Amino acid sequence: MDIETASSNRSLEVLDDVLGNLSYSSDDSLNQIYLTATGLLCEENLLFQKKAYKTLNKFFSSQNSKVFLLQNIDDFQNKLSQATIVTVSAAKKHRLIVLINVIKHLPASDLHMIPDILSEAILCTKEVNAEARQLAYELLIVMGNKMKDGGIVVMSKVSDADQESSNVNASIDEFIFRMVVAGLAATTPHMISATITSLSRLIFEFKDHLNTKLTHQLLDTMDRFVRHRDREVVKSALGFVKVVVISLNVEIVSAHLTQIIPGILMWSREHKSRFKAKVKHIFERLIRRFGYEVIEQHTPESDRKLLVYIRKQKELSKRKKKNNTRNKKNLVKDKFDSDSLSRSLRNSILKNAYADNDGLFESESESDSSNDESHYLESIRSKDGFTRGQRNKIKFNNKRNNNGDGDDDDAELDEQEPIDIIAKRNAKTNSNLKRKYKEKMVPLGKEYKAKNAEGDVKRKGKPEPYAYVPLTKMYRKSGQKGHKISLTSKGKVQKRRK
Repeated sequence: MDIETASSNRSLEVLDDVLGNLSYSSDDSLNQIYLTATGLLCEENLLFQKKAYKTLNKFFSSQNSKVFLLQNIDDFQNKLSQATIVTVSAAKKHRLIVLINVIKHLPASDLHMIPDILSEAILCTKEVNAEARQLAYELLIVMGNKMKDGGIVVMSKVSDADQESSNVNASIDEFIFRMVVAGLAATTPHMISATITSLSRLIFEFKDHLNTKLTHQLLDTMDRFVRHRDREVVKSALGFVKVVVISLNVEIVSAHLTQIIPGILMWSREHKSRFKAKVKHIFERLIRRFGYEVIEQHTPESDRKLLVYIRKQKELSKRKKKNNTRNKKNLVKDKFDSDSLSRSLRNSILKNAYADNDGLFESESESDSSNDESHYLESIRSKDGFTRGQRNKIKFNNKRNNNGDGDDDDAELDEQEPIDIIAKRNAKTNSNLKRKYKEKMVPLGKEYKAKNAEGDVKRKGKPEPYAYVPLTKMYRKSGQKGHKISLTSKGKVQKRRK
């Protein structure tokens, strides 16, 4: 380990130790920490930059350190501006957090840092790191809120600006339609795309505070970028159109339908279909907001197939949703009917059972006096009655001779077995029959069978198919009945030897 590396590690350790007691530090200690951290901002070492931004961000966590930093806000802004070029991409996330805190605490009398770092915030919306992109959008919104609250932008303090530039009153229209829109004049598609993406986010956030005339001018300008030849710019422009259709007032958007619809339709006819899904989604939003007839009027005759397709898909989805709702209602209704049917059936059975018991167990005197037979006796004795024999089979009485007297009928009734005993015996017999006729199938070589084709396949780490037969599946004790054995390579079933 060389001397520079050792000193660097020692510096990082010192900063870690100091940060724990930052809220209890004196002004002299805070000044020393501030000078050390700001001095590391322009270092090429990534660890130094990260640690410096984390240290500066800690200044906003306690009241004592925050007051010290606000007293030196001018020097702090200058050092942050100087470190813009040398900041490594991996440290952008920590730098954006510091910038958000600084913008929130800027005095309204001097907002020159907003246009000074605006281009950096716009470019950070294209960062690879998702957290850095999210923080870049948050920084833009913080800038917009700060400008919306009012103040003065001292343009003479902005880097690369004319020293004789006059001050500008802060407003949301000044921020969006003057400062941010200036990025559309960039020479690289990357910067133009980032500017359009930033405008989309800002318009969605501040749509209720924008000047209507300036908004119409911006929409007219954006029509050029929808027809741009660079795909990165077109992708951002389509996203801007989608935000406009969703968020802005109907009166503003309807005035530009003659520009929006032909502009986005030129990308629906592309054979590579990179933007077809985006165009289709924009048309769905337009139809939902303005109606099918209005959008059809502004659509050329050659491109109305897309509208027909969208309408059919919408009708199909409505039918599916309606059918699903109807099926759910029918399912609930069937369940309710089955529950009510089962309850009514159970009640009727219990009622009949109580009636039968009253007829079966009444005394002989009552039976002779009433001369009323129970339903059970009537089903046995009547011509249309029936009895149950073995295996619970029904035998109707219309085929037998009913010339016998009542005593013979009583004798036959006594000889009949109870129904529950017959049912138990039949269930036991059926289970024995099933057990007798159902033999277990033992598949051999099933693991070698192909899933999507006929025949066998080789398995990694296993022998060749049917190089052997595993005897463990065929092993049996003496006198044990054999199971059926199935070989996947043959269509027949072989019986194992006894």
